[in-house]
Amino acid sequence: MFSLLKSCSSKSKLLFSSLTSAQNYYFANIGHQNVTSGKDRPVKKAAIVLSGCGVYDGSEITEAVSYFIALSNNGIPFDVFAPNKKQKDVINHLTGEKMDEKRNVLVESARIARGHVKDLKELQESSYDAIFLPGGFGAAKNLSDFADKGEDLIVDETLADILRKFHDKKKPIALCCISPIIAAKVFGKHTGKHKLRLTLGSKGEEWPYAGAIGKSKYFNFF
Repeated sequence: MFSLLKSCSSKSKLLFSSLTSAQNYYFANIGHQNVTSGKDRPVKKAAIVLSGCGVYDGSEITEAVSYFIALSNNGIPFDVFAPNKKQKDVINHLTGEKMDEKRNVLVESARIARGHVKDLKELQESSYDAIFLPGGFGAAKNLSDFADKGEDLIVDETLADILRKFHDKKKPIALCCISPIIAAKVFGKHTGKHKLRLTLGSKGEEWPYAGAIGKSKYFNFF
């Protein structure tokens, strides 16, 4: 799933489409978006925020790498960041069972970024034109606690502050899979400031994480 929070108006919306069909469209056109007044503001450099390595306890690798490839294919350099803190848990990706060990989000994210990853606290909004968050359970466990608390989630305060700064400067915020729930918490209707449409997927038993849809209703204006 791919969502784009267009920060160019007070009535911003989260737009949804499939990652495979939309990623190149969005990345190819994001450099030509009219995100300020009447002038083009090309994305010359982007920031990507990871939450570990692996769909069940960190960043979804396919989504993260899709960001890397799409940005690279469109000539947009980027830096990778992650919070320097312990993961909520460690999951055996072969069995789905919890493992009795501790891992660090920044260290695990370095697996995807091939070592080129910085502490999230070093991310300065003024140095980037857009920010991207892949999905994976790390977004709901390490960047927030949505996995445990649902609508009462708390977003990592460093990340929340960064997202507010990007939004205040009308810079694009792109999100995959479950990560839009983070922006919804930071900007949703409970703040009384923004109008958002949150899209996370479909309802029904065939949808593997349909429970998240119900919990997300709290944040929607629509």
